[in-house]
Amino acid sequence: MKTEDLLTDREHHVLEAVVRNYILSAAPTGSRFLSKLAEFDLSSASIRNIMSDLTERGFIMQPHTSAGRVPTDKGYRYYVDRLMKLIELSDEVKNSIKQSVAGVEPSDLHLLMEATSKALSRVTHQLGVILAPRMSSGIFRHLYIFPIALHRVLLHLTIDAGFVKTMVCEVTTELGADRLSEACRVINERFFGMTLFDMCKNENTIFTDVEPYELGVIRLFVPSIKKIIEAEEQESVYADGGTNIMTQPEFFNRDHVGAVIEILEEKKLLMHMFEPEHAGKS
Repeated sequence: MKTEDLLTDREHHVLEAVVRNYILSAAPTGSRFLSKLAEFDLSSASIRNIMSDLTERGFIMQPHTSAGRVPTDKGYRYYVDRLMKLIELSDEVKNSIKQSVAGVEPSDLHLLMEATSKALSRVTHQLGVILAPRMSSGIFRHLYIFPIALHRVLLHLTIDAGFVKTMVCEVTTELGADRLSEACRVINERFFGMTLFDMCKNENTIFTDVEPYELGVIRLFVPSIKKIIEAEEQESVYADGGTNIMTQPEFFNRDHVGAVIEILEEKKLLMHMFEPEHAGKS
């Protein structure tokens, strides 16, 4: 954080109160209101000056001339990073979370993320949103190829952290066990330790020294691995508890609810909002 964005103790106190009150009421906070709180040993004029400085520096804003102040994105970020107090979860809540995911196989990312978003929503009484790890950033560990019919094989892809994906692949020619085994060996040898993104990006240069008759077999499976990645990327955002939004004070205005529901239905937009490089700016 830039030095000019650091706040004094008094500014901390005022910003924290403005954010806290907005979270509880979704209403602007005025200097007169803060001066009446027991925790403030400041006059209304002093608080007004501090709020004016915070407004000038972009931490809070005035929705309209006659209103008090509400936090900006910058003010919320400062509150979350530096002022918000972490609370230890009770044993009851911890057990509730454990029970939510107890029956889920850790390698089943889809079910694990669904269960986690439900647990988050239930515990917080808010909208629970989970951004799953991107398949394209996963590290390739191993590929198994199992023949299951004359022209069909099962691909069993293992990624770091123990995640496993499977897919049935149609092949146009009959492939013997030896050729499948050799193709599998070469793919595992060349791709091991690479991210799936780099694997797909560099496939044309990775196999330049492979015999042509083997290369044809290998190229049957790389597109299928790409399909696994693409399918998983579409399901990387999980949200639960949309009805909890209705109980929040800022959504008593039904127009606001409609805008949020529209975002929830557009998963690509929701995913963009929660990606680390974007979240750090909000």
